[in-house]
Amino acid sequence: IECLSHINRIDEHAKVIIFSGYFDDKIKEQLQKQSYAAFIKKPFIRNDLIEAIKTIQVPGNTQE
Repeated sequence: IECLSHINRIDEHAKVIIFSGYFDDKIKEQLQKQSYAAFIKKPFIRNDLIEAIKTIQVPGNTQE
């Protein structure tokens, strides 16, 4: 989340895909304050990544 915050300060329109094996209410709350394009929970399969990339290629489609 700290890295995402730095990225957003540099480019608020950056399309960031977050990968994590850890996701709880605290993380979810912190992510809701940030701008990101997609979240993929580990472990993931290749199609999860492909779908996330397809999602961010659509203008205006983010998880804000």
